[in-house]
This record gives sequence, C-alpha cells and structure tokens, in this order.
Amino acid sequence: AGCVSTLAHEVRTPLNSLLACCTMLGDTSLDPGQLELLELMMSCGSQITNNVDYVLELSRLEASSVVLQSKPFNLAEVCQAALQMVQHQATKKGLRLSLCGDAEIPMLLGDASRLRQ
Repeated sequence: AGCVSTLAHEVRTPLNSLLACCTMLGDTSLDPGQLELLELMMSCGSQITNNVDYVLELSRLEASSVVLQSKPFNLAEVCQAALQMVQHQATKKGLRLSLCGDAEIPMLLGDASRLRQ
C-alpha cells in the first residue's frame, strides 16, 4: 500500500499542475474550438485524478479499509461526462457516440465516481 500511495502522489503533483495551467488558460481569450478542447482536457484530467483515487481505494480494499460513497448524483451528468472523455477518440476513428435516455431520471444515491469509471 505504501508504494501505491507514493506513486499516487507522484502522479497527482504534475497532474494538479497541468489542471491549474488549464484553469489559467481558460481565463484567456479562446475561440470556441480551443475552449472545447480545453474543457475536454479538464474533464480528462479530472478523470485521471479519479482513477488515481480508485487505485488508492483498491489498495485500501485489499487492506479491508475501503468505504463506498453514498451521495446523491445525477445519472445523466455522470454518463455525459464519461461520453465526453472518449468522444474525441471515437470521432477520430469515424465512430459516432450518443447518449439516449429519459431526461427525467431522478437523482440517484450511490458512488458516481465508481460508475464513471
């Protein structure tokens, strides 16, 4: 678990710096295409952070000390965020991705980050 924790911190430090730079870049004048790419970078960076957290929690699970979250979340927002992360790659491969569902889905209770993964 110590090695995993050290590795997680080694990944988080430069990732947090990249995300901070993206935030600062967002405060500049960007055309719509650049803004879309920046938003994608921010979303993917957040997902990497969540994945690092997931690896740490797997380590805790092996040590029998993980706690699953039980918080309200919007299923449509979680699915849209997951779709956005792979949309650019799918488009480059000539694939079309879409999200279909009932817009009136109530808030759910659970672990949104696990579902997104």
